[in-house]
Amino acid sequence: MDKPTKDLMNELVSLKHKRELDQWIEEHKHENKSFGQYFQELCRKYNTNPSQLSGYCGKSKSYLYKCSANDKIPSKKVVVLIGIALKATLEEINTMLKCAGHKELYPKNMWDAIIIFGLNKGYNIYEIDGLLREYEVAGGLLNEEENRE
Repeated sequence: MDKPTKDLMNELVSLKHKRELDQWIEEHKHENKSFGQYFQELCRKYNTNPSQLSGYCGKSKSYLYKCSANDKIPSKKVVVLIGIALKATLEEINTMLKCAGHKELYPKNMWDAIIIFGLNKGYNIYEIDGLLREYEVAGGLLNEEENRE
């Protein structure tokens, strides 16, 4: 599990020698995965691939393969779509978001809160998109103009 930033900062400022920094970096280098690396890891875990996921998340096969190769970095919404299509956990989706350079889902944000609720209930993309529309939250999951890639 990821350590809080405060703990990491405390560890870093307590280091006295370069060899301690070397050891610290060795211990934490796995935490710096790219989105593509983590996406591939989750595809293996869930026994799927970008081609199979494209039908579930409304993104083209070529776009998802580019994401898995780090040729494209997906938006927050697309990361969430991919995560839901994978049936990934909330923790895994938050890790995907961080790997793609986005912030984790945040309960004080209404869009994020509805996504969190839907994930917790095991809802699919269409059910979560329906909740976003029902509560009139801007930026539903399945906006056609945004899902052409």
